[in-house]
Amino acid sequence: MNKDITSKFVRLVSDTGKQDEDSKDKSTTHEILSIEKALLKASKANLDLVEVSPNASPPVCRLIDYETYRFEQKRREKEQKKKLNLRKKNDVVRELRITSRIDDHDLSKKTENANKFLLEGHKVLFRINFKNAHDEIGLDKRLMKGKDVMKRVEGWLQDYELEKEPGMVGPNSCTMMIRPIKKKVQ
Repeated sequence: MNKDITSKFVRLVSDTGKQDEDSKDKSTTHEILSIEKALLKASKANLDLVEVSPNASPPVCRLIDYETYRFEQKRREKEQKKKLNLRKKNDVVRELRITSRIDDHDLSKKTENANKFLLEGHKVLFRINFKNAHDEIGLDKRLMKGKDVMKRVEGWLQDYELEKEPGMVGPNSCTMMIRPIKKKVQ
């Protein structure tokens, strides 16, 4: 940047695509200048001469306000980081396991936990495992029983969006996924 550029000649790239009055060729977007002339142009324009591509021959430089450039770059990085964190947050799936014979009080406690996860922006997967000996539900009736329990769960969590309908995953478990409602952009 500015005095740190060691090359004798630089290729000065114009941001706007126009050259100033000193340039003879008005159709090009770059010109080769001595480092002194490039620094003089930068000081006249109250800008910094920044080396964009030091390995080119001659090195490519651009006239920019370096402080504004750094500020914009930090702002863009911060926004990208924020979006990435939001994406990571929305990709988390919390699993709550319940039984097919769950009591209303126990179900209310499970849905309170689910509500807490949903308010944090996480998805919630409810799973009923049927392989316990006390279930004694035949393979043909497991889906019906699972859907009945999941309907009770849906009743407790009406303010959220159902992502995956209740269904059997293998012969021994029934699952359902709920996610927070996406906010509409106004």
